[in-house]
Amino acid sequence: MSWTKLAYFSTKKSESKRLTLEDLSDSLIMTLSLYQDGLSLNAIANERGLKTSTIADHLTQLIAANQNINIDQFVEPERQKNIIQAIEKVGDISLKTIYECLGENYNYEEIKMVREYWRQHPN
Repeated sequence: MSWTKLAYFSTKKSESKRLTLEDLSDSLIMTLSLYQDGLSLNAIANERGLKTSTIADHLTQLIAANQNINIDQFVEPERQKNIIQAIEKVGDISLKTIYECLGENYNYEEIKMVREYWRQHPN
């Protein structure tokens, strides 16, 4: 199935105005800065005193804001491929549906990051 055929799976959220760097909260900017310093997900969470799930949400928001986030650092390429295949099969609206399609072998954080990256880079 081609990416253009998947357009009907998009949600209103993915079609809404994307955040710019100026729109980012101080917290997101701090996470972005630590990411740019080369810190891992766990290291950013430890440095900030936040849960890894919160940092994963920040990274997802940064991807949505068109920030240059290399998700290979957080989700192995083979896992990304499998998540994208699940999205192609069931659409991108429901995280739970994607999660169940993957046989529940993936966590929601990696699904959210890959889904947002896929939304931003449809080709």
